[in-house]
Amino acid sequence: MEAWLKENGKIIIPQGEYLDNLLWTWGVYTKISDINYKTHSYLQHKIHEVVKNILADEFDYSISIEMLYEIYKRRFKEIPDSLEIGNVSFADTGSGLGQTKWSPDRLMRMYHERVYLERFAAPIYVNATDIEKEITMDMQRYVRRKVAMNGIVVEVNPSSNHTTSEMNSLFDNQFFQINKPHDKELDNIMISINTDDPIVFNTNISNEIAYLYYGMLYRGIGKSAAIHWIESIRKSGMDTSFIRDNISNYDYIEQLDNLIAALQDPMYCEDC
Repeated sequence: MEAWLKENGKIIIPQGEYLDNLLWTWGVYTKISDINYKTHSYLQHKIHEVVKNILADEFDYSISIEMLYEIYKRRFKEIPDSLEIGNVSFADTGSGLGQTKWSPDRLMRMYHERVYLERFAAPIYVNATDIEKEITMDMQRYVRRKVAMNGIVVEVNPSSNHTTSEMNSLFDNQFFQINKPHDKELDNIMISINTDDPIVFNTNISNEIAYLYYGMLYRGIGKSAAIHWIESIRKSGMDTSFIRDNISNYDYIEQLDNLIAALQDPMYCEDC
């Protein structure tokens, strides 16, 4: 985080994307008990600031953050026919631009109107301030805990990660930030070590595991503890591999059907 901030003190991002990030973050903060009210207040201020930029003269204070967040969640669900999105304009539906009040449906239509889509796509500068850093770290902890609690396996490719990122060394791999045995402060995430493309990166699984092993030694982990750590990761990778001799093609198809059915469920990930 510190290294990234040093290189990226100011970033350019579409303001619509930034607004989505802010709303998602605000939603996370409403679910956690150890909320920092300083960061929460800052977040609310930034949301209103971005919305004002997007709506310009059309902005009014009847638009609450709660309403914006509900619309943000609705955009991930099937669009109801009653919304009449398509060639229908605000004027056609009686929600003309001259209105002073914004209803949830009108806000939803905003995401399908050219004038607002252009504003969503407009780039803005975001400063990487201390409070933005604090918010980002809070969200990293939240996502890490979510991934760990749901048993999601993260694939790590040390050579590929190093080559395609801004890591100074193979030993700086994100692996060491998301998996560490016997650390009560860390929600351990299951890891699968892989090669990405072994021909392109001139490597194999043995090399990739060795890089992490020597990274452990570099961090002061004893050889015995490092070997046990590696063995735990190796077993986790084997247990979660897609290639298993004891599962038939029929079972794979059934698992995929169940997954697709879950994703199509309108209540899927309601609390994400």
